[in-house]
Amino acid sequence: NAERAATAARRYGVKSAQAESLEQVGWLDEIKALAIATPPFCHGRLASEAARHGLHTVLEKPLSVTEEESLEVQDAFAATDLSFAVVHNFQFSRAALRLQRDLARGRLGEVTSITASQWSNPRRRLPSWYGKLPLGLFFDESPHLLYLIRGLADGEIDVERVTAAGEFVNQTPHILDVSIKGQVNGSEVPMFLSCNFRSAVSEWYLSVFGTEAVAIIDIFRDIYMIIPNDRKHTAKDIMTTSLAGTIRHWLGVVASGTRMIAGRLDYGNVEVYRRFGESIIDRRQPDGIGLADALAVHRLQRRIVDDVLA
Repeated sequence: NAERAATAARRYGVKSAQAESLEQVGWLDEIKALAIATPPFCHGRLASEAARHGLHTVLEKPLSVTEEESLEVQDAFAATDLSFAVVHNFQFSRAALRLQRDLARGRLGEVTSITASQWSNPRRRLPSWYGKLPLGLFFDESPHLLYLIRGLADGEIDVERVTAAGEFVNQTPHILDVSIKGQVNGSEVPMFLSCNFRSAVSEWYLSVFGTEAVAIIDIFRDIYMIIPNDRKHTAKDIMTTSLAGTIRHWLGVVASGTRMIAGRLDYGNVEVYRRFGESIIDRRQPDGIGLADALAVHRLQRRIVDDVLA
């Protein structure tokens, strides 16, 4: 969007250019790093161009639309010592970091399952181009849920079963459920991705079920809740669960709301750019957001798409 680019350039006192490729940007030799925040159709091509121009690159998710483009990006950066980072930011949110600490302490007990849920209201603000993607809005937004699940597992995860139901609107299914195979602490743990794109309410949750507690991340609000084991589910246990969930939710609303008003609710983005910057200085790939991580999540996306469209 040329108008937005020009407005941002004036606001920050930087240069602007409207171009179809990096070749057409006249001041490219004046920069060392590039952030790509275009629609997904351009991601793979622009990232490969950036590598050929010797630019360290941080890329919004998803890595690309096609497998061929992803492999081209891999080959382009493999021939360099350039840093590459993908914006898998929610794993560094305040809520996600608290979950990771509780898991490390064993506060949840043995992890028995993991579920990432997305409810999406079609009336919410959405990009105009999402209907051109394979499986529409799912393809644009699913990386967040997939890398959150992957980040809790030992090593890589794999798609086991995919179910789509209901009418497709703008390429997006009504319901999409994915069963995922993976391990936590050396044991096989059921993992699920569940999406409803015809909801009256928009919410994203990551739930980790343990033998001693259930942990829930409200991804949109950056709220972390841990609900203790309700034992025999007596009236007292039910009240304890209700109070624990309600109090922790509202404490989270106040904390996140205060940060939002102050402009400090960053959803882990600051950590993404910190790791990217350090990787440039240290000449190493950034942990958790490197090219290998981007490729792994893209492969999961393509597997789901292929299963639905087969």
